[in-house]
Amino acid sequence: MAKFIEIELRKIADELVKLMQQIIIKQKHSASGTLINSFNYRVNVGKEIIDLNIDNSTDYWEKIDSYGSYGRGVSVEVDVIVKWLVVKRLTGGMNANEIKRYAINIVNELAEEYPTKFGRGDMSRSNFVEKADLIAQKLGVYNSLDLALNNEMTEYLTFIKEEGVIDIFVG
Repeated sequence: MAKFIEIELRKIADELVKLMQQIIIKQKHSASGTLINSFNYRVNVGKEIIDLNIDNSTDYWEKIDSYGSYGRGVSVEVDVIVKWLVVKRLTGGMNANEIKRYAINIVNELAEEYPTKFGRGDMSRSNFVEKADLIAQKLGVYNSLDLALNNEMTEYLTFIKEEGVIDIFVG
């Protein structure tokens, strides 16, 4: 019965994902592209509730969203930095040991300087989820839910009228 709402929630999820991707790019958190390309969403339609769940398959997206709010530096694995260096083609002429040493230096610098070097209170590079939600509200992305709910109720009441039965439960 919830087809109108489900359709609208899918549209809203698409918009929210696009907004989060744009914000992440603007915040310069899209070095490899993995974070922005790893969003997925699911609309679960149950008997009493319809749930929209937007997630990211990377294991570090919550740290990026909370960037700057940790009391200590960001911890990144050396192997992840090595892969990033290779993907970005920043290893020109280095052998494996030099690449690893370079990656270790980057990891150490991240652990010591980020986010405290740029100020823990600087939230311009964090909260992409909340920012996307606020932009969506300003753009009226959620407004279509009112119409979808109205259509859903109209269809349901038409169904009840045709069947001739109405059960009302007050709890």
